[in-house]
Amino acid sequence: MAFTEKFVSAAAGGGGTGNSAGDPYTWAEMITHSGSNTGHRYNILKGTYSLSSTDTLGSGTAAAPNEFSGYGTSEQDQDTLRDDPCAAALDVSNFPVIDYSGGGGTLTGGGNIIVRNLHVKNDNNGTVFACGTNNAVMHCKIENTHASGSSVVACQIGTSGSLVLDCDLVIASTANGAVALNADRGSVGSSRLSGTGIGGIGVQCGGWTTVTRCALIGFFRAIECNSTYTFVYGCSFRNFTGSAVYHSAGLLGFVGNVVYSTQTGSNLVNIGGAVRAHFQINNARSTAGSDANEGDWPVQGEVTLTADPFTSSSDLTLNATAGGGAACKDVALGPNLDAGAAQSAGAGGGGGLLVPLGMAGGMAG
Repeated sequence: MAFTEKFVSAAAGGGGTGNSAGDPYTWAEMITHSGSNTGHRYNILKGTYSLSSTDTLGSGTAAAPNEFSGYGTSEQDQDTLRDDPCAAALDVSNFPVIDYSGGGGTLTGGGNIIVRNLHVKNDNNGTVFACGTNNAVMHCKIENTHASGSSVVACQIGTSGSLVLDCDLVIASTANGAVALNADRGSVGSSRLSGTGIGGIGVQCGGWTTVTRCALIGFFRAIECNSTYTFVYGCSFRNFTGSAVYHSAGLLGFVGNVVYSTQTGSNLVNIGGAVRAHFQINNARSTAGSDANEGDWPVQGEVTLTADPFTSSSDLTLNATAGGGAACKDVALGPNLDAGAAQSAGAGGGGGLLVPLGMAGGMAG
């Protein structure tokens, strides 16, 4: 479908038609217009939008979604996605800043919307951005700068069919209950989630959630699975004080991940006091810590790391260190690696490497 284009500027004086960059809407005018129109793309110019009230981005429909897209100097000039969330944080220098820090407001989204290229922030002991069903949040930075709140949430995606792609989700709270992403029946991919290294949860999964090719840095629990089905594939984890994955309900699949922590009391997987259905296949992990309450569920193809596999504490690309990143590369673990040379079975018909689905290159014949 072709969007009807509208333009928004922090410098707008009000009363514009929104039909061009020279006659833009204000932020408030965009909110009002989107509340009763579908099939529009709102091009939001770089600048700081200092807001205080709770705003709702108006719903679209499945056939005619609404898009809210930041740009620097010309529309869609910030749309290119980064190659690897492990390497570095998003460059948001040309994103519009949607700042609720002065008034504690919240940005919410209706259904069937696309949100991209925005830097949304707040210092509220609550949620910064909450969207509804069938939404896509792409190439955004969403951060909650509140330093201690236990109700802190950076981003919350709705109860069905929502996607977070190539985003940075950041929390500053040291409370264990703070959450970078609350996801219920949604997917998060190629994103970077960061905490303080003391407390907080990276992804809190309510059910039917997939987490793929993400970097998770500095949490109490990097992923917490509370319901139904959770699948974690191709992610990189660094320094968590509790567990890489805390699994309290439902089925967990944990495949093709690289996990490193210097915290001796940490767990790769903690099954939450009772045996839950789960499987761990083809993961690399540090020797610090242990698993808890696993029962007899399968662990296959595990690589034990004897050195830090990552380039630095903030750059989670794999290094070339023996026993670290080199050990991961030897078996084609880590985002963006070619699994073409990986075996499908050992010499005796077992004990070989199971190549994760979706890795480039396939398996050697």
